[in-house]
Amino acid sequence: MSSFIQNRNFEQFIFNIPGLFGGTDYKVYFRLTTNGFLRPFAIVEGQTVYTPNDPSDPNKKFEQLASTTQYKNEFQYNLELLKAEINNLGLSNEANQYANQSGQGAIWSAIKPLGPPFTLTPDPNFVPPTPLANQASPAGTAPPGAAGLPSAFGSVFSPERIISNAPALPDFDKAVALKYPFDAYNQPEFSQDHMIIEMFSYSPPQEGMFGAVGADGQNITSQFLGQGIRRSTNLSEFRGLVKLPIPNQLAFTNGVNWGADSANAFTAAAFNTAAGAAQNLLGGNFFSAVEKLSQDLLSAGGAILNNAGGANPTGTLLTALAAKYGLGKLGINVDPNQFIARASGNAINPNLELLFNGPKLRDFEFNFEFAPNGEREATEVRRIMRFFRRGMMPRRGSNNNFIFLGSPDVFRIRYRTGNERIRGLNIFKICALTECTLNFAPQGEYQSYKDSKAGSQPVISSMTLSFTELTPIFAEDYDSFEKDPSLQDLAGDFGSPVKGVEPLNAEDIGF
Repeated sequence: MSSFIQNRNFEQFIFNIPGLFGGTDYKVYFRLTTNGFLRPFAIVEGQTVYTPNDPSDPNKKFEQLASTTQYKNEFQYNLELLKAEINNLGLSNEANQYANQSGQGAIWSAIKPLGPPFTLTPDPNFVPPTPLANQASPAGTAPPGAAGLPSAFGSVFSPERIISNAPALPDFDKAVALKYPFDAYNQPEFSQDHMIIEMFSYSPPQEGMFGAVGADGQNITSQFLGQGIRRSTNLSEFRGLVKLPIPNQLAFTNGVNWGADSANAFTAAAFNTAAGAAQNLLGGNFFSAVEKLSQDLLSAGGAILNNAGGANPTGTLLTALAAKYGLGKLGINVDPNQFIARASGNAINPNLELLFNGPKLRDFEFNFEFAPNGEREATEVRRIMRFFRRGMMPRRGSNNNFIFLGSPDVFRIRYRTGNERIRGLNIFKICALTECTLNFAPQGEYQSYKDSKAGSQPVISSMTLSFTELTPIFAEDYDSFEKDPSLQDLAGDFGSPVKGVEPLNAEDIGF
């Protein structure tokens, strides 16, 4: 599966301002990635690059150029052309996800795709996305009492997404591709089986759900009621990756929830009657539905009692249940089934059956042992431990905002031999790291040696990682990665230096 817009990370266009700054052609770059979708990040004049809010440019050349009519008209034209291309490629849903993740949902929805003939017809009322600015609230969604507040106030349920306040590791120790053993992956034709665990910042699956209108302009409430709750990608910024040997314990279980349940004849009849009366709810008349339900139950009960003789099983059941209800009002709890069994030797048929209740989320645990053979490899081991332990932690809010916490990073796991996925081992969906256990005396005795960088380094240590998948497995997942965003998270690169997970074929054992 190809990535968004043929794997392009940015788009560009050229505009010219006659008589300004020498009448030069200026090339503008704006992003196509989830990190800043549609946001301009550079204007190039020959070999000179101007960026937003550049402290070394007191003249604010970027801001001057971005405020010109020529820039705005060309930007509008290119955004309209881009949207037409996206629609023609059938990538509208993916573009909506990118726009929502970058806070550009309202702007992207307002852009009209360019149609033939492809001529520039500037809209004097069009306002392009300003460089690195926050998105303003879409018209009509500002909360009550918001008059007079800044346009970027946002809707009531619009907390800042806390994801990018810090890299996966500090600048002095950023993780791009950590590995253990340190020298095991350097050969050009490396073929040893291993694991790759990539880390990404978390993207909420229903971002922007608190609002009247979605990114596609449709009513959110109507979508929920008519189509259910849809989800988007869980991946945002690439944080880093680790290559590790495949552990010795590789036992995994797929499961679903089934449970025993029962329904006697009376409860089944009562529910069927209630479901019929509830049809009035579709017309919005709740009180009429409640009134009709009461009438139907009384009518049905009266008909049964009128026709119930001593030998009528239904009459016996209804009488027993009515007696239980009346005694319950007096605080006396009885079991009708017990007295029916005492009197007749019969038992109320519970119609007991095992019924499907829903899917399960899978849990995985991996144990890795480390015995570094030198200071360089010991440094790599410490970085790997720090990488996982830091990535699994939540983030605080910025600007002294401690109302919300940002979600921890999430992980994409796969088995590889050389540069190919091992199709004889299972595939994972995106996972959360729920526990990370370090043991610096795995053999029951602590031993260490002198390390000039760390003071001392344990001779042997172990790390146990416990993962839980974010989404359950479905039967369709075994057929194609095209069915669901949770599968598209596997196929896309999302800024990672390694390719996404290869598509399924007949040789895969699947999830």
